[in-house]
Amino acid sequence: MSEPAIFVVIEQGQKRYYYDRWAHVYLFRNLTWGREALDTWLAQEAEGDEWSDDICGGAVIDHDRKRLVWNSDDGDFSVPRVASVLSQLLHAAWPGYEVEYAARGVTDLEIAAGQYETENGLIEEHTEDAIADRVENVREAAGIYEDEEDEEVEDEHEGDEEEDEAEDEQSFNDDEVRAWVTLVNEQGAVRHRHLNEIPQDMIRGKKSSIAQLLELSAAEVPPEAVVSEGIWFDFGRREIGYWGGARSRNTLAYLQQGWPEWSVRWADAGYCDQCGVSGPSGIEMSDAEALAKLVPKILSTKRIDLGAIFGAIGGQIKKTAVKAIGCLTVLLCAPVLLFGLIAGNLKAAATTIAIVVVAVIVVFKYIESRFKRKFTNGPIGKHAAHEDSSRSRASVAGPLDATQRRGRLDELLAAAGLPSLVAIEKHIDSDDAIGELL
Repeated sequence: MSEPAIFVVIEQGQKRYYYDRWAHVYLFRNLTWGREALDTWLAQEAEGDEWSDDICGGAVIDHDRKRLVWNSDDGDFSVPRVASVLSQLLHAAWPGYEVEYAARGVTDLEIAAGQYETENGLIEEHTEDAIADRVENVREAAGIYEDEEDEEVEDEHEGDEEEDEAEDEQSFNDDEVRAWVTLVNEQGAVRHRHLNEIPQDMIRGKKSSIAQLLELSAAEVPPEAVVSEGIWFDFGRREIGYWGGARSRNTLAYLQQGWPEWSVRWADAGYCDQCGVSGPSGIEMSDAEALAKLVPKILSTKRIDLGAIFGAIGGQIKKTAVKAIGCLTVLLCAPVLLFGLIAGNLKAAATTIAIVVVAVIVVFKYIESRFKRKFTNGPIGKHAAHEDSSRSRASVAGPLDATQRRGRLDELLAAAGLPSLVAIEKHIDSDDAIGELL
């Protein structure tokens, strides 16, 4: 369950390898502070002997070529605007370095670290992954799969057509990240669709993908904060515009090959360009809003490991349990209060309610302590304690003092031309579950 990362430092033609079992989670918080801070942090534990394939991602810091190539769990910056401000921040922290995100993960890290020569063709072979890891067709990208189709056919025989139509529609929560597709026909009519991602059949130019898009339910212009990539088809001009993050960049060449008779271009202004094509104005994301997704992780000095993860899960379970028990307590006490009002004896009712509340709290605390004891003394708790005691490296790179860490980050933000911490923190959700984890 760990998230191992490798750090390869290349200097004067020599390579040094470092490992961290949990650094792939929010790896960018270790890179944000620059070369000196990262070197100091890595040197706190012994070097590895060689490259390891047992990794989720990592970073290659090539001081000879002034190049930083890195990869992390990209859930935090799957939205291009968030990835863009993070790139600005890293460029400020690594002046003079080319900073590149390894969109193909370990493959790109291997190439940057020189694990195999480019002449052997492996790079070209792995480039296909830019498409191969996507879902195959539009229906799958909309969350509709073959087994669901079979169930729908059976339901139609039962005459429940309205439910079939509801199941055939993809819906997203307000804050759920998605791909945005816009279709403009020859008469200028605009239609929008939302997908989990742009699928292979659309990238390869299969006309059936457009037909499947039109079968989906209509959608509105989404806010920029929830769009991972966007594409529009202007059938009158035979033009395709495409934009997104680093992963989408790797897909562009295949899109151009799939639609050879169309003008396929990369939309540099991304979300704004697609809004211009679609007509209605969308809701743009500010730099401060984008940074609010990252700053809590960057400022955090808490260790991310098995104990922290289970602790966070336990915290969420506790919150849910407290709410449920609170509702149950209200249901138990409401009849007592009503009886007291009818009988004219509120004092006795209040005493009974107080007894019930105290009893519930005592029972809850007892059960909570039993669960905590079981976790601490169990295999997971013992493993987490052993891992923590055997580790010599600090939890994160950069200043560990909260005041110094904030001050240094404010300096980097100013150097990158980005909003200050004060402006960013107005947009941070204090109830964010990830924030509690950190």
